[in-house]
Amino acid sequence: MKSFFNPVWILTEKEFRVEFRSRVAINGLLMFVLVSVALIAFSVGYVKLSPPVFFGLMWLSLFFSAMYGLSRTFVAETDQGTADFLRQLAKPSQIFLAKFLFNFLLSNGIILVLTLVFVFFFDPPGVNWFFLISGFFLGATALASCTTFLASLVAQADSKGALFPVLSFPLIIPLIMTLVSWTHKCTLENPGGLLWEPFSVLIAYIGITLTASLILFDFIWD
Repeated sequence: MKSFFNPVWILTEKEFRVEFRSRVAINGLLMFVLVSVALIAFSVGYVKLSPPVFFGLMWLSLFFSAMYGLSRTFVAETDQGTADFLRQLAKPSQIFLAKFLFNFLLSNGIILVLTLVFVFFFDPPGVNWFFLISGFFLGATALASCTTFLASLVAQADSKGALFPVLSFPLIIPLIMTLVSWTHKCTLENPGGLLWEPFSVLIAYIGITLTASLILFDFIWD
């Protein structure tokens, strides 16, 4: 087991080293989040938003941020011609898990920055923070499990930028709707029992997408 996960940690570390060296995704995502939320704030006039509107706008911003930042997961190997070398270093499942971990941490970072920026520009509704943070964690996991596999598909195509949103839309929209429902219920006084339905949907979503991705990635990568 340890020998299986050693290449995963090494490849994940490589992803972060490459990203921090170029800072393409991080800088681009930060600017995208700041500009998009600032435009929303200027448009609505800094009014107090109702919980469904507040979280709806936040998750909508997350969708477009993911379309921008998470689509580049396999672009570096394709553009630089290092995919064949990567195939010699690790198994396809290990490569996928490393990319998934990178996208998972990047998704958590996007959600954290989005939350802070929305709280800065708007008066946030009262929420149960324990359940809200749990929803953020599950949302980041589900987002990473879906976009990592789609990014591997898109990396093989010529029109990478246009194809990723088209493929992602039917898969991510149900996820966004579930997360909106989750966050809305977190504003209620006792949300624990009400969160079982979105929780089960998120767990099923993560399980299905991760399992399907690990099975199909071998064929895509080879």
